[in-house]
Amino acid sequence: MPHLAVFDDLAEWLNRPFFHLGEWDLTAFVMIRLVLYPVLAILLAKWIRRGVRRGLKRHPHIDEATHRAIATVVYYVSLIIGVLVALNAAGMPIQNLAVFSGAIGLGIGLGLQQIAQNFLSGILLLTGRSVRTGDWLTYDGHEGSVEDIGFYSTLIRTPDDGEMIVPNSQLLNGKVINWTRKRALRRITVAMPLSHKHETEQCQRVLLEAVAGCPGVLNDPKPSVAIKGVRAAGADWDVSVWTSEHVSSPGVLSSRLVARCLEACRENGIELAAT
Repeated sequence: MPHLAVFDDLAEWLNRPFFHLGEWDLTAFVMIRLVLYPVLAILLAKWIRRGVRRGLKRHPHIDEATHRAIATVVYYVSLIIGVLVALNAAGMPIQNLAVFSGAIGLGIGLGLQQIAQNFLSGILLLTGRSVRTGDWLTYDGHEGSVEDIGFYSTLIRTPDDGEMIVPNSQLLNGKVINWTRKRALRRITVAMPLSHKHETEQCQRVLLEAVAGCPGVLNDPKPSVAIKGVRAAGADWDVSVWTSEHVSSPGVLSSRLVARCLEACRENGIELAAT
């Protein structure tokens, strides 16, 4: 019958080899499975990640950053295993992937190396927990909160609501200050140039009294003042305090400290040093 001939022709076309790799033949039917099965593997990995997140939320003693780290690692492992199984189920023998990897490596080279390096760096960041979601970092002169540690890069949101995207390998190997890795504590220092006309003890006392009890300043560790340098016009004093409230907003506390120090100097007749 004519309609059966059409199905026979379609079946023949779907199973007609377009490419040979050893004993493996690439057909249209195999290509469909090579697309469909990995997509199903990706969806399954995402479903597993959501299940892990829901399960971890039942344990309130585990923080949110740990939730994300565990779920992300489980997702990557499930994704890799799922894609390999899917490719094998689609008709591609796993051993042939080495041939493809070599061919792609020759063609793309450094690009794939960087992708692999950033992927492995992301796994190390998640498992090593040197950087977690929610941490406040200083990187390359910029500060911000870690929003997400992804497959290739880490997203850091800056105080002015900008998004800084940093490759995982650079974050792992670069010079990074993590202000909240063990505890949320930060030292803030402001400079006060004071004239030589006044006694050192008086300047020290006035500055310490000015910042003592300032909102956001901790009493332990205690505030401290020290002479950073001496000029002809006066001495440059550093006023240092510790805060846990303004770890991610140091500028707010710095402005408050300068205002208090200036007001205290005016009240006590202490002059600023000329610039």
